[in-house]
Amino acid sequence: MFTKEHYAKVAEVLKDTLVGTKGSIAATLLHHEIVQDFVELFEDDNPKFDDEKFLDVIYGKEKK
Repeated sequence: MFTKEHYAKVAEVLKDTLVGTKGSIAATLLHHEIVQDFVELFEDDNPKFDDEKFLDVIYGKEKK
């Protein structure tokens, strides 16, 4: 099972790879699909997984 630190590191990697998709709609869409696949994988692996925090690391916090 992953720890919070594992999830944080994976999120950081996905955040860094998002930068490389700028300017390419296809690459950006593929990146979003991969991120969603990770979210589903982690939710299945750990019921306490917080997808909102994970996505906040990758995409930034949503301003309310």
